[in-house]
Amino acid sequence: MRFIRLRFSLRVRLTLWYMLLLGIALAVFGSSLYVALRQLLYENVDSSLLRTASAISAAVETGGAKVLPESSLPAPSSNEVEQGEYFWRLLDLHGHVIIQSGERDFGDTTVLSAIPTPDTGQPEYDTVHLRDKAIRLYSAFIDYGTQPAILQVGFSLDDILETLSYLRWIAAALFAATVFLASGGGLLLANRALKPVDAMTRTARSITARDLSQRLILNRSHDEIGRLAQTFNEMIARLEESFNRQRRFTADASHELRTPLTVAKGELSLALRRPRSENYYRRVIEQVEEEIDRMDRLVNRLLFLARTDAGRLNLDARSIDLSGMLSELVGQLRPLVESKRLALMTEIEDDLVIVADPDAITQVVTNLLENAAKYTSEGTITLKARFEPEKSGGVRISVSDTGPGIAAEHLPHLFERFYRVDRARSREQGGAGLGLSIAYELVSAHGGSITASSKPQGKGATFVVHIPPTPSRDQTG
Repeated sequence: MRFIRLRFSLRVRLTLWYMLLLGIALAVFGSSLYVALRQLLYENVDSSLLRTASAISAAVETGGAKVLPESSLPAPSSNEVEQGEYFWRLLDLHGHVIIQSGERDFGDTTVLSAIPTPDTGQPEYDTVHLRDKAIRLYSAFIDYGTQPAILQVGFSLDDILETLSYLRWIAAALFAATVFLASGGGLLLANRALKPVDAMTRTARSITARDLSQRLILNRSHDEIGRLAQTFNEMIARLEESFNRQRRFTADASHELRTPLTVAKGELSLALRRPRSENYYRRVIEQVEEEIDRMDRLVNRLLFLARTDAGRLNLDARSIDLSGMLSELVGQLRPLVESKRLALMTEIEDDLVIVADPDAITQVVTNLLENAAKYTSEGTITLKARFEPEKSGGVRISVSDTGPGIAAEHLPHLFERFYRVDRARSREQGGAGLGLSIAYELVSAHGGSITASSKPQGKGATFVVHIPPTPSRDQTG
């Protein structure tokens, strides 16, 4: 059998849930009230039967063995029951009538089922039916002269049952009317509560990748809807920044790739226009090779950043002698620095050991040293490395120069991709603005941090790298 699954809107579902919960609450309340009232009415009847039976029993036992007329027996007071509601009779142990009130017929077969057992002798309360009438019956043993007898006192439940039936009809009608009215009220409340959600939906539909400047309205920032809108706004802001950064990245990458391609194509076009000398062709080939090398470096760096963004950067973390590695690296880069008539100074503590990827740390320090040499025309470049006990045994590596420094407005953007303080001069020197970005990603992959500080007007710049004792678990492999 195939079941049809109905799909309702959130408004309808909220209204149905509201009706269901209200219906359950009303049903529980009404049932409890009905049961309590019924119990109270029956207890009142049983109390009245007990008082009437006590009065009759006292009269019978006082009269002895003679048959008492009905007028000599006490009757219930008029403020307790109406005339004729009570009736009684006296039976022997075999169920034969000894005395009874008026001509009322109890019906032996039915009434005998309510007779108490001689073993217990305890009074019995029972509800029996005589000629379509409900009777509440009290039965107890009493002494009738010298022999025991059974006293039965009955009370008609017609009025009580009629009252309870009327109460059930009233409760059912009120239940239906209340649930019906509550459904309209619930739908109205659901529409009002979800009205901000509709506004958010319309605004969200108008937001596209081409226009992420719109934000959801925050008229109720302190409730759940307001917090949801605030969360969406924060997410949209992050998406807008990500899209803008992606656009800048794509534009800068295209520009960086187009420049060497344009140079190479121009050189080749000039060489092919007419016959040239062997030296000219050699110079063109060398120029093209240089541009290809530049594109190769750029593509490799872009590929590295793409792997980083995709979370596929795996570190070969192991224990390394940082002091020895930095000393060896300084020896390799010293000719490059000294060729620019710069001095390379080092202050490296002995026995620096960390758990990290040696290739990654080498690339970070190389990028920082090459960047310092690139922008320092004269003076000194200083490489320092020491333990940082205040940071749980991490290592602090700093590279300082005596170059022109970096303006304060550029410092927050130094580690952004393709960001360059002097774009024209950086391109002339072969830079693409990715070195510091790569250094930032590698240090972050180790769970560390890299910061830059500078004092302009010839005071130089300082880059500080902090490497924790162990790399980030998310990036190790």
